[in-house]
Amino acid sequence: PILWLLLPDTHRTRAAAAGPVRIEVGTTLFGGGRATQSVALWLAFFAMLLVLFVIVGWLPSLLISRGISRSAASMVQMLFNLGAIPGTILAGYWFGRASTRTGTLVAFFLLAITALLLLSYGPPRLGFVIAAGVLAGMAIAGAQAIIYALAPRIYPTAGRATGMGFCVAVGRIGSASGPLLVGWMVAAQFLPTTVIFSLIPVFALAGMMALIVSRLV
Repeated sequence: PILWLLLPDTHRTRAAAAGPVRIEVGTTLFGGGRATQSVALWLAFFAMLLVLFVIVGWLPSLLISRGISRSAASMVQMLFNLGAIPGTILAGYWFGRASTRTGTLVAFFLLAITALLLLSYGPPRLGFVIAAGVLAGMAIAGAQAIIYALAPRIYPTAGRATGMGFCVAVGRIGSASGPLLVGWMVAAQFLPTTVIFSLIPVFALAGMMALIVSRLV
């Protein structure tokens, strides 16, 4: 309700001024030189949501297999989700300022990769794992917020819902693929450190694609 009351509806405002506007799906996604941006966004959404849903679904099990107690692993999972709150707020604030946009994007993706490395190879001590889990929650949620903020910027107002819909749909394929992939790796008896570490290149791909889109906007 707050968003409905306070945020302007740009599509309705322009439509009232200029009459109904319809844009074909292909034109929305690929017209005006948007082909590279659309494909880069799809890859970013796919990779980002793959990593996020693996962490959300599998982090406690992977930590338990590293020797962390079940109660401690649950605590890390809870703090991971709580860390997402300040992470999203900070990412939105800094990314919203043009002077810090690129730096914010790079910083959050590097922090997320660092957190995944700490969860993979850091000592299995409770304090250390909690700190790594909070950092991962802040950085991954912040990086996700940045990707969601990038997508509406490249599509025309009349086709913005279509562009975002495609991005989210591709992301959902990643969110379904990630847990299936990790389930296969666990069944194949991959080490927990290997499973978490394997997320790093996927997350780096999301960061590189987001950087490409950010530079083209």
